[in-house]
Amino acid sequence: MYAKINDIQLYYQIYGEGKPLLMMHGNGQNHQDLDKMIHYFAKNYQVIVPDTRAHGRSEVGSVPLDYELLADDMLALLDFLDVTSYHVVGYSDGGIIALIMGIKQPDRQLNGAVIGANYDVGQVRTLSNLFCQAGYYLCRALAGVSSFFKKYRERLRLMAFYPRIERLDLAKIRAPFLAIIGEQDLFISVEETQKLTASLAKGTMEVVKGGTHFLPMQNPQILNRLIDQFLTNKGVQACSR
Repeated sequence: MYAKINDIQLYYQIYGEGKPLLMMHGNGQNHQDLDKMIHYFAKNYQVIVPDTRAHGRSEVGSVPLDYELLADDMLALLDFLDVTSYHVVGYSDGGIIALIMGIKQPDRQLNGAVIGANYDVGQVRTLSNLFCQAGYYLCRALAGVSSFFKKYRERLRLMAFYPRIERLDLAKIRAPFLAIIGEQDLFISVEETQKLTASLAKGTMEVVKGGTHFLPMQNPQILNRLIDQFLTNKGVQACSR
C-alpha cells in the first residue's frame, strides 16, 4: 500500500489487529527484513511496517535525508492512518527515528523498544564510522552516474554524520523505552547504550549475550520475547537464558 506523505509516495503494510505497533527497519533495509518479528507481533497488535524514505519501495524525494525528516514522515503516516497513540519498535536507524518521534510528540507514544540504536554519531565505533564515511564519499563521487549511487549516498550520509540528538531532548520522551544491544555489536557499544538508557525518563536496557548488531535477523526469538514482555508490562527476563 502507498500513502502520499509529504513530498513522496511512501510504501507500507499492515498486519494483524489490535493496538497499533509501528515497526521500523534499519538503514539499507526494508520492512521485509523484520519479517520474523512482524508475524510474531501481528498475533496481538496491528503492526504497521513502512519502507522508510529512500528504502524499499518508498521514494527518495527531492530533499537531503535527515532523521528529522524521516520522523516527520512516520508521524504523517500515523496521521494518514488515524492512529492517535501507538507502540513502537525500531531497529538501528528505525530506533533513532522512534526516539525523535517521541521527542516531537511525547504524548502519542505508549511505550517502545529500540535495537542497536544511538542518539549521536559520536557513539558509533570509530572503524565502523570511517567505513560509512568512505562509502558516502564514493557514492557522492558516483551520484551523477545513476540514481542507485544517489540513493546510497543519502543513506550513508545519515550513518556517517548523524544523528545529533541532545541528551536533554531525550529526557522529553515520556514513554517507557527498552534499549536492546548485542554484546558483540560492532557499531554501538554496551557503554554507549547505557548512556542512552540513562538519558531517557523511563529507560531500561537489556544486553543480548553473544548478540551482534543484526539481532532481528540473527536471533529474532530473543527480541520477540524481550519486547513482548516489555510492551505488555510483564517485565524483562534475563536474555541470557
